[in-house]
Amino acid sequence: MKLNLKNYQSNELILLLFSWLYAAAIFWELHRDTAFHMNSINPSCGIMTASLGVHPNGIYYLLLTLIPLSLLLQHRFAWLWGVCAALYFICLRDFVICQSGPERIYMAWNHAIVFWVFLAMSTQKILGAAKTVTLIKFLLLISYFAGGIAKVRHGLEWMNGWTLQYYFLQRHIDLNTPLAVEMVSNLQTAKILSWLVVLPEILVPLAFLNKRLEWVFVISFFIFQIICWYVLKLKWMHYYGWTYLIYFSMVLVWLFQKSRQRKSLL
Repeated sequence: MKLNLKNYQSNELILLLFSWLYAAAIFWELHRDTAFHMNSINPSCGIMTASLGVHPNGIYYLLLTLIPLSLLLQHRFAWLWGVCAALYFICLRDFVICQSGPERIYMAWNHAIVFWVFLAMSTQKILGAAKTVTLIKFLLLISYFAGGIAKVRHGLEWMNGWTLQYYFLQRHIDLNTPLAVEMVSNLQTAKILSWLVVLPEILVPLAFLNKRLEWVFVISFFIFQIICWYVLKLKWMHYYGWTYLIYFSMVLVWLFQKSRQRKSLL
């Protein structure tokens, strides 16, 4: 059976490959962060597990157990990913609330996309592979659009240069990032960088109209995240970045298709 990225079999393969890679990555992230998460969750900070009458550790380890189980049984019981999403939501909410403290200064929303991806994976029997793949790609791109809207919803102050300077200087004070200071030492440069960040985010809807534009946006955002990690030590790719595996899976299937085509011509 020949593979074609537009047909049913190819989307099935893309989704299957993505589910294995993504589940393994999130399992690894959760397992690696076990001690950090558990030490960050204190019943005194008003967590959901306390209101449910269960210990945070119980939900956390149940999630770790259910992820590989959902992976193995997804062809018959795709709804198990929905259970993973619910368990993850409870763990995420408890972690975010306890970590941010009573002032709610920082909310680790880079973790939140995992909930939505698990939820999307639970719909594969209803939507089909092609629409599920499209939905996962949509979740990744729309998150950048939401970030752009958040920056401009109160006006254009975020692009005045001063905002970016303040943020970069604060990162330098907290984490010793000299490259960040050099990048925004000039106010005009800071303004240009601000617009270069916001404009692509606001223009994300164009990616849904053209496949080539979609890849331009995806590759550009990925490079942007790598630069942020290097210059600002910003760990936004933590959990969040694994969503890019949907495009990586598409590339692998495309390469596999081309390989099959070449062999058939020999």
